[in-house]
Amino acid sequence: MQNQNADPHLTNLIQNADFDHLNQALTLRLFGEVRELRRRIDALEKKLDLLNLNEYILQILDSQNEEINECKDLIVNRIRNQKSEIEELRSLVNWYCPPD
Repeated sequence: MQNQNADPHLTNLIQNADFDHLNQALTLRLFGEVRELRRRIDALEKKLDLLNLNEYILQILDSQNEEINECKDLIVNRIRNQKSEIEELRSLVNWYCPPD
């Protein structure tokens, strides 16, 4: 029974015992597989570079988001303080100049 992954050409060469030709065929196949693996590695390295760039951008955005939140908190606190001051001033005005 033949292996489904077996190369029929290589199987035929083995059966006919043409070892020089078999060696050449195996060498060519090996170089082809190495070339394909190198191509895949290059593609994966490009994807990794893109992922690293995306991670860097996300870190920058996260940092900016933190700064925005800090500014928002400062603004909210300032508004609260101003509202409190307005209420105090209203109370003072009402105390010294009561409404009719």
